[in-house]
Amino acid sequence: TDDWGLNAVEQETHVEHFRRILSEHNAWRKEDHDYYTLLRFLRARNYVYDKAVKMWLDTLEWRKEYEVDNILENFVFHEREQFLMAYPQGYHKTDKLGRPIYIQLLGKIDIATLKQITTEERMIKFHIQEYERCGKIIMPICSKLQGRQIDQTFGIMDVKGVGMSHLSGEVKRLMTTLTKYDQDNYPEMLGRICIINAPLVFKAIWALVKPLLNPRTLSKIQICQTNYQKDLLEWVAPENLPEWLGGSSKGTLLDDCGPWSDPEVLRRMEGQLPVACKALKRMATLSGTGEVVLQLEDGE
Repeated sequence: TDDWGLNAVEQETHVEHFRRILSEHNAWRKEDHDYYTLLRFLRARNYVYDKAVKMWLDTLEWRKEYEVDNILENFVFHEREQFLMAYPQGYHKTDKLGRPIYIQLLGKIDIATLKQITTEERMIKFHIQEYERCGKIIMPICSKLQGRQIDQTFGIMDVKGVGMSHLSGEVKRLMTTLTKYDQDNYPEMLGRICIINAPLVFKAIWALVKPLLNPRTLSKIQICQTNYQKDLLEWVAPENLPEWLGGSSKGTLLDDCGPWSDPEVLRRMEGQLPVACKALKRMATLSGTGEVVLQLEDGE
């Protein structure tokens, strides 16, 4: 059963009813809206159909406004490397459950440098694009490797150095905007998040952030002990945890390490995951993934 006490058959019944309602609104496309996407939206609204339908329709309108359906191939974030130096974040391998690991170094956000590198609009577009990449490329590849559905991430948020300066109007506004987009349009994608290196001032900051999160999200958040490596290694194998977090993986956040960027895995998956591989090919010009994609195309 899931967190709502529903078994697999009951969940399927709810999803099918939800699908029929959406079809009546001309708001369901078989090729884009799979079972698990419908289930995530239902769960986000506690299986209350009216609320789930409103959330779904609002998301479709938001996707149209921001041209999200085409953001993987149409938006190229050329300033990616500079951006990640001023706001370190990214995917890095998988946890013991096969979920992609997403790491953020919140204390190292340099808003002044970010403003010199790019615009807030482009930062937001990159954030949305990364969610789309996760849902359409990363998670399908992880699912195929695990032999079961993977539709949630494992997060590590390093808040070392976070202070009151991070609560400036610009940083707070940006984080609030991103958090709202995430919860409204990508529900139930967070499996668990471990917060490490939390300073005393973090309690004050956490008090401001908590109201932005729903109760179920809060239940997935773990504030780690000072010796955070022990907590992280309960969830992540040493070889998948970066060296700078106590593991043995030598990759950095710039490298985008994981099966989704392994040429051999991608070649093997191409016939099984045509949609994900097609999306990868469309991103051929994107920094950090072009080499893998070109190798894929050469193998056709």
